Amino acid sequence: MITHDLLSGVARLPAGNVLPGTVRIPSCTSLAFIRGWCLLLAALLCASCSTGKKPDADWNSLHLWQQVATPPPTYVPTGYGADRPRTDRDGTWFTDQRDGKRLFVPKQAVRGWEPGVLTGEAKKATGFDSRRRLTAGEKIWWGTLFFLGGLAHVQVPPPD
Repeated sequence: MITHDLLSGVARLPAGNVLPGTVRIPSCTSLAFIRGWCLLLAALLCASCSTGKKPDADWNSLHLWQQVATPPPTYVPTGYGADRPRTDRDGTWFTDQRDGKRLFVPKQAVRGWEPGVLTGEAKKATGFDSRRRLTAGEKIWWGTLFFLGGLAHVQVPPPD
């Protein structure tokens, strides 16, 4: 019910009533919902772009590795002869799961590069990590679960 103040000529609404057809300001819940979907979408876009093949210029910028065979692309440290032994007894192989390239790290130093340094560079180039990584489907599942839990103000422990 609208009441008119005769002295000021202004119509007043009782507290809590809204006229039909008026625009309401969104509640905090709907703003959190919109923000959550935007963050989830941004996270999924970033996660899906990070698993592609790296060009040689990115992973071999120090020119530490030379290609000695194909297929699969096989690399040894520059200065380590292509005819030298590449058995498991002579060194360690690292394989890139994204594109299949293989890098061999000998047990002895090559051109001043110690085996520990070569191992670190091989791990970086192949994306080697001893920790288990989430698959794309698991990322979507956990992201959706955290999003819905955030809307309900539920705290969920992170995945293993």
